Amino acid sequence: MTGPLLSTAARERPIVTPVLAGLAGTLMGGAALPADSICRQVTGPRPKIGGVPPAFFPAPSGAFQSAVMVVLLGLSMAIAPGAGFAGLAAQQEQGDVELQLVASFLSTVGQDDRSFSTGILQAKGGYFLTDRVEVGAFPSVVFTRTRVRVGGVWLEESETKIGFGVFSTYSFLAADAATVPYLGGQFYRIDLTDDDETGWAGVSAGFKHYLSRSTAVDVGGDALHGLGDGGGMLILFRVGLSFLF
Repeated sequence: MTGPLLSTAARERPIVTPVLAGLAGTLMGGAALPADSICRQVTGPRPKIGGVPPAFFPAPSGAFQSAVMVVLLGLSMAIAPGAGFAGLAAQQEQGDVELQLVASFLSTVGQDDRSFSTGILQAKGGYFLTDRVEVGAFPSVVFTRTRVRVGGVWLEESETKIGFGVFSTYSFLAADAATVPYLGGQFYRIDLTDDDETGWAGVSAGFKHYLSRSTAVDVGGDALHGLGDGGGMLILFRVGLSFLF
């Protein structure tokens, strides 16, 4: 890659891996959804929003946490503290291929008789048509767990879904910058086996911070609208690792 070079100070600055530890800590936490948007009766049919049952989003499952930790800790070991990168050429350029591992989750808190959690892992592949425009697609694995107390007894249900999506982004490049903000659009089907799901479409935004010439941390969010009769919104906050080839 021969994209804009980082400044001399940025090239000589060591990579600080505690940032990755902070990201891991954030991933192990959780974000709350409004209680009135997730309360549903267990005995009745599960209503759908945008063709997909609403998700009560506890902390992610052990498998989900382990996968996220392996990715982040692996990068921490690969980029040791104090290691400098001479002659870094951060930022993408036309013809680059990007592979990205992305994790996002939501969970409910503060409810006495119910909880719901969802963790999403995505493996994105993209191609840069120009230095700024990228198109790509991704498969996803969605882990959900529902716990509801009925008559003093807790009922629990776990489910795994396979999804797929496509996306396009526009990056705002600047010389001497290690951070690249972007805006984009996305279409996403959460569950390919659900014939009633019509998918979600909307906008994405975030930024990539390059740790080396071809490795970046990606932090962003998606605001997607349900295309089915039920409509609704799907809001995802995510963090991932990006690799350019």
